[in-house]
Amino acid sequence: MKFNNNEIKLVIFDLDGTLIDSTSIWNDVDIAFFKKRGMDVPKNYAKEIAHIGLLAAANLTKDKYLP
Repeated sequence: MKFNNNEIKLVIFDLDGTLIDSTSIWNDVDIAFFKKRGMDVPKNYAKEIAHIGLLAAANLTKDKYLP
């Protein structure tokens, strides 16, 4: 299929998991976040937030782990 450049309005490209893997970056973020609060990362934290989205993970973290 041939495309004319004027026909393309939007392109979505999911970089994470395709060219890069950000898993280790998020692990570092979790460690820094909890360390700043004098805490270790809870044992099953990564698994607990893995598939719930950023906003839901932030709310869960605040409600469950912060005073």
